[in-house]
Amino acid sequence: MDAINHIPAARFSMLGRSRRGAGRRFLPAFTKVSTVVVACLLLVSACGMAAAQELTQPPSSAPATVSSDAALTVASLQARRKAVEEDGSLDDALRADVIEVLDTSIASLQQQQTWLDKTASLQESTENVSTRLAETRAELEAPTPEVAEPSESADLATVQQQLQQAEEQLRQAEADKQKFEQEDIHRTKRRTESPAELTAAKMALETLKAEKADDPANDGLHPQLRAANQTLLATRRQMLTARINFLERELPIYDATSALLAAKRSLAARRVAVARRTVTAWQEHVNEQRMSEAESNLQQATELVGRASPAALPIAKEVRELADNLVAVRTSLTRDIATASRQITQLEKQTERLSTEFDKITARTEVAGLTNSVGVLLQKLNSSLPNQRNLSTDIADRQVLISDVHIDRIEYQNQRSEVSDVEDLAERYASREVNGTSENERRELRDEFRKLLQMKGRLLDGVISDLSSYLDRLATLDANQRTLLDQTVIQADYIAEHVLWVRSTTPVNTAFARQLPVALTRLKNELAESGQLLLNDAFGRPQLWLLAVLAGIALLVSRQKFVTRIRDCGHAAQRKYTTTMRPSFVAIWLTALVAFVWPGILWFIGWRLASGSRTAFEAALGTAFQSSAALTFVLDSLRHVCRPHGLGIAHFGWPPRSVNTVRMSIRLLIFIGVPLAALFVLMDRSGDDLYRSSVGRLALMASLVTLAFAQHRIFRSHSPFIDEASATTLQGWVSKTRIAWYALGVGLPLVLVVMAAAGYLYTARQLAIKMVQSGGLLVAVVLLAALLKRWQLVTYRGLAMKQARERRAALLQEAENAAGEDEDVELPALEEEVETLSDSNVRLGKLLSVVFTSAVIVGLIVIWSDVMPAIGILSRFELWDSSIPQEVVDGVETYPVITMREISMAIALLALTLFSASNIPGLLEFSILQRLPLDSGTRYATSTVVRYAITVIGVAFSFRLIGLGWSNIQWLVAAMTVGLGFGLQEIFANFVSGLILLFERPIRIGDTVTVGDVTGTVTRIRIRATTIVDWDRKELVVPNREFVTGQLINWTLSDSVLRVVATVGIAYGSDTRLATELLYKVADDNPNVLDEPAPRVIFRSFGDSTLDFDLRCFVSSPQMYRNIPHDLNLAIDDLFREHNIEIAFPQRDLHVRSVPERLVPESRSGDSQSS
Repeated sequence: MDAINHIPAARFSMLGRSRRGAGRRFLPAFTKVSTVVVACLLLVSACGMAAAQELTQPPSSAPATVSSDAALTVASLQARRKAVEEDGSLDDALRADVIEVLDTSIASLQQQQTWLDKTASLQESTENVSTRLAETRAELEAPTPEVAEPSESADLATVQQQLQQAEEQLRQAEADKQKFEQEDIHRTKRRTESPAELTAAKMALETLKAEKADDPANDGLHPQLRAANQTLLATRRQMLTARINFLERELPIYDATSALLAAKRSLAARRVAVARRTVTAWQEHVNEQRMSEAESNLQQATELVGRASPAALPIAKEVRELADNLVAVRTSLTRDIATASRQITQLEKQTERLSTEFDKITARTEVAGLTNSVGVLLQKLNSSLPNQRNLSTDIADRQVLISDVHIDRIEYQNQRSEVSDVEDLAERYASREVNGTSENERRELRDEFRKLLQMKGRLLDGVISDLSSYLDRLATLDANQRTLLDQTVIQADYIAEHVLWVRSTTPVNTAFARQLPVALTRLKNELAESGQLLLNDAFGRPQLWLLAVLAGIALLVSRQKFVTRIRDCGHAAQRKYTTTMRPSFVAIWLTALVAFVWPGILWFIGWRLASGSRTAFEAALGTAFQSSAALTFVLDSLRHVCRPHGLGIAHFGWPPRSVNTVRMSIRLLIFIGVPLAALFVLMDRSGDDLYRSSVGRLALMASLVTLAFAQHRIFRSHSPFIDEASATTLQGWVSKTRIAWYALGVGLPLVLVVMAAAGYLYTARQLAIKMVQSGGLLVAVVLLAALLKRWQLVTYRGLAMKQARERRAALLQEAENAAGEDEDVELPALEEEVETLSDSNVRLGKLLSVVFTSAVIVGLIVIWSDVMPAIGILSRFELWDSSIPQEVVDGVETYPVITMREISMAIALLALTLFSASNIPGLLEFSILQRLPLDSGTRYATSTVVRYAITVIGVAFSFRLIGLGWSNIQWLVAAMTVGLGFGLQEIFANFVSGLILLFERPIRIGDTVTVGDVTGTVTRIRIRATTIVDWDRKELVVPNREFVTGQLINWTLSDSVLRVVATVGIAYGSDTRLATELLYKVADDNPNVLDEPAPRVIFRSFGDSTLDFDLRCFVSSPQMYRNIPHDLNLAIDDLFREHNIEIAFPQRDLHVRSVPERLVPESRSGDSQSS
């Protein structure tokens, strides 16, 4: 219904003025505001009620007050509009409002006329219904007309013209058929839409009847505007009355003409069939005419050769050879044209069938909703859709074919242009034979050449015509196939969006319990018949079965040997000195052989059942055996990977307890899950709904429960897998995400069980397949990652052992040179040098982790891409209007509605942004930045800026998806910025300082700095703070602001060379010149002391007890600065001792003038007395 029906007339001018003032901007909240306005202004004008009644009653009962409404016409309103435009007494704003109201009134009258025309057309369709129905049925019962045969004298051009006429009739018949089918679909939709529209129109008319023209709200309006509003009320009532009249007549007329429409559809289908037979017949006539013309040309060329004179014989033979070649070419072209014509007919039928079925399904969906029957129809349509990849491949191949045919036609056209001027060529050929010939002979020779050249031209014209026809057919075929591909894509997306949300069968109930015994009885009988088929095949092909049995026995006998060899390879791989991948590759090959035994037997049985199948059940049974063989091979291979001394433990280094848990779960899946899955495949592929909804559903539910139980053993709390994975994984992320893994591994299969029981069997089947494929992808990536990690370890181990052997050989040679041959030399053990990976290998491991994680994400997207369109159903759940305009229509901006689909896409984009921000900077550094001439600080700054950019872009696009643009949040951001600037000014200051550090780079990763009383090495620069590791290996987190506003010493900013001062004091009386030479020798002998700048020895001062010397030397890095004082002091002490230079220490002389007698020893006092 038109928007003008919802705006009260008395407020139209004011609303129009406000829209112009706002620049005709459609605000997202306008619908809410307009609803309130409509509710408040429903009783505006009552003066038009009589006019509405006059429109619905006979003229004899019309009130006198309606005469003005009856005189309203488009012409009269246009005249009033012109008068208003020319009225100079009105101001511009008032004139614009009156004109706007009059334009709306004119539009209402035009809509009224449209409804009147539709009503008249609808009424005309009921005239002589019975007569037309009888005529249509009589034509249907009449015999099918025969296809006209071409006359014997008709040439190829005439027959081709008849073919073109037949094709035109076919196109017209198909258009008529399509029109009737669309009419039937339209009527089906209208049977639901029409009653709702009729109710809405009647309510709108009642609302207009309740409005009053003398509403007090109109008292303040200008008379011109008040009159225009009254006119608008009258025209709307007229339009609504005409619409109600049409809607009341629509469905009864559809019922009255339904039989006629069905008969016309049948007649149109019959005409299409007749037209197609006619086209096929005329196409055959054209092909026959082409062949006849080619053979006739060949016969004429042969006759010309027989009658040719010696002078014209070479050209005659050339024409004869050309005719002979073109017969084969035209024969092949005729077949190709016929094939292309058949393909065009088949594509047209297929496209028409799919289009008709799709239109019926969409119409039924709109009418009845997503019911069970709609789900069944969607599944059938999905199974009948052509393969998109095959269609795309055919289109690409056809483009090459069209190019080749076009080149061939150009070549023949070039040859034809060479003989275009027949007279001139004949004259030139004849002029070559002028010697000894008369004028008559020369004229006869010219005529002979003319006939030969004309024959050559006719031959080339024929093949060029055939090539042109073939190109036309190929172009038509290409266009039809592209149309089919486009239609297939549209229908596949529609099916994928809706089919998963529809029940495909009834829920589990008492009927299910009754169906199950019946299905099991039938299954037993059909399995017995299939067993008889295998017996017959075995007796019919004994050599094949004997060969298969011998191969199976050979594999079973060799199985234990293979297992023993796998154990030996495991022992070899666990040796510390293993530097080859041969044991691992041999183990992989033997694991595949061991796992192939039983799957090979199952595959052979399935192959024999499928090749000799007589029924759909037997073919499905063969497919089930082959599917179980593939699944068993994968699971059994993984089980043998997890066996003791297998690939997992011995080669990949997986924890034994975790591997044993996984192996037991896999065994459960092999012996219970695989047979149940095979039974479901059998029931699903049989095509029997009874099998699929009873035994098949039960098998699917049981297999999913088995899968859930197997994964419960792996992901349950405190399982060996979770405990050991948490202990060996960085920061225990497996333990932190254990609940998520448990929900996916156990919860998802159980959810699918509930869905299958509720009737969503098709949905459960599709999701189960995607789940199994996703699990297979994860397992494949884990195995490949483990194999590459093993290769990385073995490769590095070989390099490390080679370097270790070289170092040991060098040490041995050095020891032999330094000591005697009889002296034993102790060398380091070889394994002590080969224990850990180097930094480059660690970086390679991180790079591989990023690559494999990206591969898993891409693989999961590819696997689940078929299911992704189902998210489109979330678009039905509308949330709010977007604040970002989508497009401008007639000067008005429109705003899309944000639904649950956009919310889901925004969440997915945020998750992708988080992953990208975490991994892409590291991948960028490993793959690109390390290869550039950049220092570590520059690389770190670049990676950090890339991380910030990815985060900002991802968040911005996520906000845009949910309808939040910068124009909507800029004031909020500004207010938050002001508030946070006061409340969190320190955090913002640190953030800005972090950006300054990244771009200005006063410090870099690896720099040695001193800020305040903290000295250490910078290891990390974050948004808020920087991490410094001091000399005690303590990590100090320093706010970024301290580096910008405080005093900062960067020891390695532009030059990492530092000066070391070793101070030493020698005793008075020592040889100072010798001491100076010895200090220089200490500096020269130390390899860590730089030659440039050169060391200096300074006799600094005469101390109280020492002669003070300074040894000033330079080292290359702060690490050397911390270690070299120890080496220098040891060397100084050794040299000074060797050269008897005393390192002085402070001394004090004590002079005692008197001592009390009681402190004097007795011996000392006795000596004094004796003296």
